[in-house]
Amino acid sequence: MQTETGISPMPAYEPSPNVEEQGTRAQSAAPAQQEAAKSGSSVGKFFGVYLDRRTWGALAYALTSLLTGVLYFTWAVAGLSLSISFLVLIIGLPFAVLFLMSVRGLAYLEGRLVESLLGAKTQGQAIRAGGSGLTGRLKSLVTDRHTWDSLVLLVLQLPLSVINFTIVVVALVFSLSLMALPVAFWSADQQSIMIGSQIYTMRAWIPIAMEFAGFLLLTISLHVVRAIGRQHGKYAQALLGR
Repeated sequence: MQTETGISPMPAYEPSPNVEEQGTRAQSAAPAQQEAAKSGSSVGKFFGVYLDRRTWGALAYALTSLLTGVLYFTWAVAGLSLSISFLVLIIGLPFAVLFLMSVRGLAYLEGRLVESLLGAKTQGQAIRAGGSGLTGRLKSLVTDRHTWDSLVLLVLQLPLSVINFTIVVVALVFSLSLMALPVAFWSADQQSIMIGSQIYTMRAWIPIAMEFAGFLLLTISLHVVRAIGRQHGKYAQALLGR
């Protein structure tokens, strides 16, 4: 026997088409927002090289490394040659000891320079050699691997600094010249250029394109400078670290 209560069953909930459409739009918009965020992040990283302290530290190190490379190489080669030559004399052993101590001292200073400009933790050893007593210290100075790694660092500093200095200077001079050339034309109110015996008239958009190309090339050059500094820091860390 069935009884009527007068209460009709509630219909099942069905999402409205508007709600479903909004959810679909949100799901399709999420990948687009992620792609836009990635694109903005890439652009920020590309032009953020101007605000990175490591960029200017690497630039300062590349420009000054040529001078330090010449000094290190000259002292290392001359000191090693004199130490070997003086071994037959009574002053040979003291001179060789002083030379090896100076090598460690120069390597220690180079490690501090690398840490301050390139940010690489070299953990360079102190000038003073370990060991107890005079004989132990002399033995530690000669047998310690850090002494000979320091000598290798001083010798290789010159060729590496020449390569780094050349790459950095050529890249910066070319990009800055490309940026300065339109300014020179505008300041001289000159709209034509002579190449050989031919005179070419520049269109209005050419100086703007040259300025933009020079700025992009300068940005790329600074990325190269920072990469060179990073690799040189790893190289110095391998020789001077523990």
